[in-house]
Amino acid sequence: MSAHKWFCDYLSTSGAVNIGKLWQCPSHSDSYPSMSVEEGEDGRALIYCHAGCTFMEVCNALGLHAHLLFEEHPWNAKKVFQANPIKPTFCKVSYAGHGGSNKGRMSFHIQHHQFTPTVRLERVKYEDGSKMCKWQVLEGDAWYYSQEGKINLDELPLYREKEVIQGSFMDEIVVLCESESSVDALFNIGIYATTWAGGASQPKLSRLKEVLKDMRVLWVPDNDPAGLKCSAVIEHELKPVVRQWKTLIGAEGEDAKDLVKRSAITLDSIVGLFAHPL
Repeated sequence: MSAHKWFCDYLSTSGAVNIGKLWQCPSHSDSYPSMSVEEGEDGRALIYCHAGCTFMEVCNALGLHAHLLFEEHPWNAKKVFQANPIKPTFCKVSYAGHGGSNKGRMSFHIQHHQFTPTVRLERVKYEDGSKMCKWQVLEGDAWYYSQEGKINLDELPLYREKEVIQGSFMDEIVVLCESESSVDALFNIGIYATTWAGGASQPKLSRLKEVLKDMRVLWVPDNDPAGLKCSAVIEHELKPVVRQWKTLIGAEGEDAKDLVKRSAITLDSIVGLFAHPL
């Protein structure tokens, strides 16, 4: 039996409630499932508590050795649970606020944005509008969440950097924005785009200058306090090194992806913007 299947059986036997791939976490008082349990390519169990509990804290709360989540084994989950002196206690699941007939489901969307062959960013967006970002590293055939500070964001390339550099040889206009999902949305409509690792609070100015030097750049900051603060720094540092620079800001709360959705940014519109200096 795969480690993933065995671990799910063990959680179920121990009394944890699951909703899809989300399970109650045994390491904290979890009134609504918040621990994702995914299957790695080799059958291992990949766990991540969205409340912040570590891998070892989860294992310790269940009284399990970590290797049980990585290797195939024949042991019956129910028998192991019965013999284990550590029995976790789970809260009664509350569905309040999770919606009428859909109370058994929690809506969330996961996107992965790969910066290098072995480093990627996972963005999770929940039904209440809240978001969570976690860096992952590839070890063997499976992805693992990286401990904070283990990845040097300053050493990472810009998102989709190679494609942007290729576009520069054809003198393509490049849109600079704040999120990877906005970059992907722009590429989907034929526009070259990029962003840096770290978000509005950590603009990677040296890398941006190096890659975007002498290009035609349209800067689309998020229209929120953090984005506008970042915009002042970005413009001051990058405008002197690029060939042409334009700034486009959407309505309050909008980002580049929102502008794409309402067709405020199209390939024709940005070509026209650069054809006529402001």
